Amino acid sequence: MGARFQQGMRWLTGIAVVLTLWWGWQLQHEIVVLRSLTHTATAVRQRITRLDTEITRVRRAERRPLAALAHATQTLHQVVRRLQQQELSVTLTCQDPTPVTLAELALMARPCQLTMPATDLLAVIEVLRVLEQTQVVLVRLRLHRTEGMTMELQVIGPVEQTRSHRTIRREIP
Repeated sequence: MGARFQQGMRWLTGIAVVLTLWWGWQLQHEIVVLRSLTHTATAVRQRITRLDTEITRVRRAERRPLAALAHATQTLHQVVRRLQQQELSVTLTCQDPTPVTLAELALMARPCQLTMPATDLLAVIEVLRVLEQTQVVLVRLRLHRTEGMTMELQVIGPVEQTRSHRTIRREIP
């Protein structure tokens, strides 16, 4: 009976050791998962905080009404003329405006393409600075070592309301 008891104790001890190791492995696995989730949650909270800060900054920014599409395009042409007066071969070609909707605003977008040589980096920086201050969306910028720079732009402007002219009839006595 003593031998059977000893054998039973060994089996129980073996089962207890295996269960303890299995439980320890499960616990370690859960700790790793918890740390991963905690790290992800922290990263998400930081990103939300940054986005809230950015949204607050955008809400506080000065809002100016958009200039008419013709005026915005004219400003762009003036910049190109000024660069051409500096003897740079800058060209600007624009197409007919197309209607677009942005954040429930009815707008017109005029696709344009601006090309200039890659020899004058200061002119490129000046163009980018002017575009940054106007109502232009830079769609694509391509810099090539020999061909120069090509910018595809969308000049944005409000839909200009056309006034209906009414004829007023007056009766002459």
